[in-house]
Amino acid sequence: MNSNMYSFETTHDSFFAGKLTIAQPKKGFRAGLDSLLLAACINVSNDAKILELGSGAGVAAIALAHRIKAHITGIEIDPELVNLANHNAHLNSMNPHVKFLQGDATTPKTFSARGQDVVMFNPPFYHSETRQSSPNAQKAKSTHLSDEHLSAWVRTAIICLKSGGEFASIIPPERLQIMLAAIGAQLGVIEILPIHSKPSLPALRLIIRGKKGRKTPLKLLPAFYTQDKNGVTTAKMQEIAENGGVL
Repeated sequence: MNSNMYSFETTHDSFFAGKLTIAQPKKGFRAGLDSLLLAACINVSNDAKILELGSGAGVAAIALAHRIKAHITGIEIDPELVNLANHNAHLNSMNPHVKFLQGDATTPKTFSARGQDVVMFNPPFYHSETRQSSPNAQKAKSTHLSDEHLSAWVRTAIICLKSGGEFASIIPPERLQIMLAAIGAQLGVIEILPIHSKPSLPALRLIIRGKKGRKTPLKLLPAFYTQDKNGVTTAKMQEIAENGGVL
């Protein structure tokens, strides 16, 4: 893509075995497996209203729209990434049911998106006070988040959900305590799905799902493996990566 359009260089990357083409920053945060797994954990009807916080270049939202023709809105604080994500929606013929708007995920008053059936997000995964930031400013902003700001993302997601609406997020295990504290008693039917690269290795990510206003106990689900013990991609992971399957 013409680098004059943005302050950063971009590449065009293929997803779902070439079914989608998405432009991403060449040196900034580049979405991959986490975004596809987040999209794969959502299974709602085509008339659903879905909101993604911190949508970046739009990979998770567009991956989900490939499978579900719902009304999907992405909120992103960086105006250049908003423009890039809208370009990607157009590139993949997903206008007008997929759109991206500028807003701050920590401050719901900066955008209008209440009464959502689903709110999903893949927050910046490093703690801003315990990890060294990337020298690339755009990447640092998209990969580092304080506990206070993560809690604010959770509160925003819950505010934007309708009663009974579904919350979904993918996080590193070390952020679980902060996320559950922020959720408090506002969500029920909470499910935690550990994501492992191999059966012999600790979980790298957790998918957290819940429903607003419900009161049922938390449930820890059986682990999901992206590879078998020999390092071969599992059939389910391959289905997600190549066809946008459901987790």
